[in-house]
Amino acid sequence: MARRREAFLASERQRVGAPAELEANRGAATIAPSVGNIYARSKSMTMAYLIWFLLGQTGAHRFYLGRMTSGAIQLGLWVVNITLMLSMNPLSIFGLIVAGIWVIGDAFLIPGMVRETNGALRPSQVAQAFA
Repeated sequence: MARRREAFLASERQRVGAPAELEANRGAATIAPSVGNIYARSKSMTMAYLIWFLLGQTGAHRFYLGRMTSGAIQLGLWVVNITLMLSMNPLSIFGLIVAGIWVIGDAFLIPGMVRETNGALRPSQVAQAFA
């Protein structure tokens, strides 16, 4: 079995142009670092709600669930609201209303986001697994 594995690894190195000086006895240890983390950890509903409760206005729960764009928008809205409130601008009320509705809405959207995040294997991860 070990001879077949070594032969397979040698043929794969030739096929993809990997350096021949790699030792055959290192096997999976040499391959694993190039592949990276193929399987993303599943996200916890409890952790998502805890982050939402503590840092909901900043969008941290969306970053945790892999929603980078909407998390960045929510974080930007929070920064703008803080700036407007510190400058005593009356527009801060409008920003607080928008952010408040969004955060309360997220309380109902988190279960679906967690299911979607845990159920979806990203195409880049599939490509890494079969590369």
